[in-house]
Amino acid sequence: MLKGPKLAPVSKTLQIFIKTQSLSPFPSGFVRKFSGFNSKDNESAHETEWERLLKPFDLKELRRSFNKITPFQLCKLLELPLDVETSMEIFKWAGAQKGYCHSFRVYYLLIDKLGAAAGFKVIDRLLLQMKEEGIVFRESLFILIMKYYGRAGLPGQATRLLLDMKGVYCCEPSFRSYSVVLDVLVVGNCPSVASNVFYDMLSKGVSPNDYTFGLVMKALCMVNEVDNACLLLRDMTKHGCVPNSMIYQTLIDALSKRDRVDEALKLLEEMFLMGCQPDVNTFNTVIYGFCRLNRVLEGAKLVDRMILKGFTPDDMTYGYLMHGLCKTGRIDEAQALLSKVPGPNVVHFNTLVNGFVRNGRLNEATAFVEGAFDDACFLLYRGVENGFVPNDVTWNILVYNFEIFNGPNSRTPDEILGTIGTRPTIISKCEHYCTVLMLGDCLFIISSMVPYPRLLPLMQHFLTKHAGCLSLSAYQL
Repeated sequence: MLKGPKLAPVSKTLQIFIKTQSLSPFPSGFVRKFSGFNSKDNESAHETEWERLLKPFDLKELRRSFNKITPFQLCKLLELPLDVETSMEIFKWAGAQKGYCHSFRVYYLLIDKLGAAAGFKVIDRLLLQMKEEGIVFRESLFILIMKYYGRAGLPGQATRLLLDMKGVYCCEPSFRSYSVVLDVLVVGNCPSVASNVFYDMLSKGVSPNDYTFGLVMKALCMVNEVDNACLLLRDMTKHGCVPNSMIYQTLIDALSKRDRVDEALKLLEEMFLMGCQPDVNTFNTVIYGFCRLNRVLEGAKLVDRMILKGFTPDDMTYGYLMHGLCKTGRIDEAQALLSKVPGPNVVHFNTLVNGFVRNGRLNEATAFVEGAFDDACFLLYRGVENGFVPNDVTWNILVYNFEIFNGPNSRTPDEILGTIGTRPTIISKCEHYCTVLMLGDCLFIISSMVPYPRLLPLMQHFLTKHAGCLSLSAYQL
């Protein structure tokens, strides 16, 4: 009967795991090492089976391999879904074998598991152990660790590791390592450090690619250095790089948000000349810039050009134009545009309702019902008839502007509360306290003077949602 040599004990978790494996790439002695805790009945059964299986083989050679595990076999174990503690135990046990040396692949797999578990202190010790054992470092290992630093929200540690790659670990970083660190810094909201890393990269003779340029341009725009970002666009050809659509979109967005819409439009035209295909969002960014500056007609012309080039305007496109038209007092044009929108949504209706209320249809408080508020209610009623469901913003717009245009007769929320009385749930459950109170003040006026009966249950729903179960009669002041 075969007797294996006595081996050092291993954790029960690892023993149970190995026991359940029916197929194993490891020598029979390795499995036997972690299954020695079986009952006596099982042991005798296994031994009988071993005797039968080992007859055709040289038992001396097999016994020699009982305590051996190769780096390849260890990699297979580390690829299994073992926890970090068990993986570290196997790693240490294998390293204690005579004549054994861990391979780069073993370290890579173990560090991958540690990074996923945010075990960065252990990773630092393993890197020093690799250096002591003379393992040749590869850039892929450092990129892996940098990405885990980024996921953990530690951009500073990723930058530190980039600086240590050559000085401590004798591994030359390429543009790939710099790109990963730049991405981590941008996502981690450290744009000023990102630009320093980029210029350090250039000073060391590392040539960036278009992705690297895109990251540093985004970082420069985040710190309001749009001019420097535009200069980098012209320097790309010096490094053999050609701008792509993402780079142009980054610069166009930054210029439009800073009211430099003419420069943004030039870059948009340059995109077509360079063979870069913009998307609808790129057009929307420039259209938004025009509308911000009240240059709505130029924004509308850009929409026409957009359609001629085969692009289909989306909800944002129409929303920006409608907002710009309402902002400049062109309510009728905004209303005409709404009728052309393929699928208007609640934002489009709210924009137009707000435009009706806020623009020059009402010069005196006495003309309130005949003016903007009446137009807004009619628009809302027509939308409801077509399936539009007003949301909280819709009612807030109506109520807020009701109080604005009600002139000297307007009552404060406290006065309205005093009129309503001590009705329960008004204060305790209302998320928009003043809005609900003001809505209660104008509800009876709307219901009696504006013949839109389908609006009343919708208002009732709003009150019920924000102020509890309230009846319509409670607000007929």
